[in-house]
Amino acid sequence: VSLRPPPAMPFVVDASGKVAADGNQVTIREPASMSMHFNALWLEGPGLSPARPGPVAFAVDVLEGDSLWVGWADEDHFGAGWACKCLAYGGNLSDGGALLRAAFGPPLRAGSTVIVRGEWRPGPGAACLSVHVSVDGRGLGEAFCIDGEDGMGALHPVISFSTGPATARIRPVVPC
Repeated sequence: VSLRPPPAMPFVVDASGKVAADGNQVTIREPASMSMHFNALWLEGPGLSPARPGPVAFAVDVLEGDSLWVGWADEDHFGAGWACKCLAYGGNLSDGGALLRAAFGPPLRAGSTVIVRGEWRPGPGAACLSVHVSVDGRGLGEAFCIDGEDGMGALHPVISFSTGPATARIRPVVPC
């Protein structure tokens, strides 16, 4: 089953019924809790994969709220709440289910702009996925370096909300 949205709607939202998408903007009106996340996957473009190694970059402008996470997920690992497995930045680094590194950079809040850049690089065996993050013009460096594909499909930008109300807008950027 494809998650592909209609052409005018590049976001797929999780099945929670709490996330609304309009063009390149996603909104949650209800508060989330530590036991729940609300997720949106941006399926504009072919995605990032070893067959299309990148680099690919996108920016997320936080228009309202705080406690947002942004990163990469594939369609097979996208879902509601903690079922969404991804490589995400929200101040800390997470795989969508566990903390991987605390205090990698500042938390995202209203007024923040985060740029996430992904690229598959050749490795000694399988390809290596490298993800860099910058927040408000400050490069934070390499957030993730994953060896091998481990059954991942094409990766697409994902936005996860830990609390609401919150609104974020996504846009492609030219990677540097």
